[in-house]
Amino acid sequence: MNPNNFLGAEPLIIARLKAVLPDDVHVLSAAELAKIAGEQQPTPAVHVVYDGYRTEDTKVPAVVRVVQSWITVVVARNVADIEQGFHARQAAGPLASQVVEALYRHTLKNDKDEAFGNGPLRLAAAPNPGFDDGHFYLPLAWDCPINFISNAC
Repeated sequence: MNPNNFLGAEPLIIARLKAVLPDDVHVLSAAELAKIAGEQQPTPAVHVVYDGYRTEDTKVPAVVRVVQSWITVVVARNVADIEQGFHARQAAGPLASQVVEALYRHTLKNDKDEAFGNGPLRLAAAPNPGFDDGHFYLPLAWDCPINFISNAC
């Protein structure tokens, strides 16, 4: 089955995180995040950001396998040790574990219980973390495989 929305994983990832993370964690899309200035960043938070795709050979001419990359960025803030950032990193660690628990090998499904993609999310290599004025940003990357079937062959 071809997905009817190439970026349909985003609302499903957000819904999954909102369903399993504690109520005080802000789960934000890239569009929501764009409206927030750095110093207004709510914490704790998880950002969900699309990061492109790659294709993989399927050995079947009518099938194109696309593996999308989605990044969830865990954000924690603690100014107790603002120069070294130790306390902010320690605050991000448990939330990162909760995000991994929520998404690792999770199959995204819509409200009709139909799977999005062609398999569960897989943990992938992520960009480096960042630290800014007491905020610690810890990216976790996810591969989301999707098969597109062509009728052209």
